[in-house]
Amino acid sequence: MLSAPSNQQQSPALFGRIKDQGREAAAGSIRRWSQILRSRQGFTLVEMLIVLALLGLVIGVTYRYFFYGCRSSEKTFSEARVVQEAQQVVQRMEREVRQARKPALEQKALNVSEDNQRLDIYTDINGDDQPELVCYKLKEGQLKRGVARAQNDKFPYSYGSPDSWETVVTRVENQDDQDVFREFKGNAARQAVKVFIEVQDPEQAAAKPLAVKTTLTMRSTREAD
Repeated sequence: MLSAPSNQQQSPALFGRIKDQGREAAAGSIRRWSQILRSRQGFTLVEMLIVLALLGLVIGVTYRYFFYGCRSSEKTFSEARVVQEAQQVVQRMEREVRQARKPALEQKALNVSEDNQRLDIYTDINGDDQPELVCYKLKEGQLKRGVARAQNDKFPYSYGSPDSWETVVTRVENQDDQDVFREFKGNAARQAVKVFIEVQDPEQAAAKPLAVKTTLTMRSTREAD
């Protein structure tokens, strides 16, 4: 009758199997970590160069569109400012022309010079019910404004030349064949004058001048009596 092996006889075999299983488990772990490490080695030099090239291209395109947008906004704001300044002068003319009156029976309330570079307006600008002579003229690329007061206090009035002139619009770029002022043959009772000004933006010297034009019409039909 065979007897069962004792605990002392089973221990070496059991320890051997455990040792083999541990060795295999350790080897498997090493292989797995080796695969993980190999998968995380990083980029090669060629891959880095490709990434840097693509990144530079994206940054360049983004900066170009951003810079173009900023330049377009600056140009738009600058042009709007120049046009607004010229329009404010034209609006001032419009108020003066609207209330223009004849200073004498045989003299018109609005007078345009023969070269169409000067406009004389007889209008009350200080509210004393006596018209002043307001002159606008183009000289050396600048639109100037001068005022002369009446030399007498009763109708008909007489005037001298304005004592001083102020520049109201700079960098006017009208061509020789472009009239600044032109009398408009409309209603015989109410005179009208067409105004055309081309202004150059000082911040956009290479750009085309900006045009401001309108028609000024007087409302008053009575003499300045």
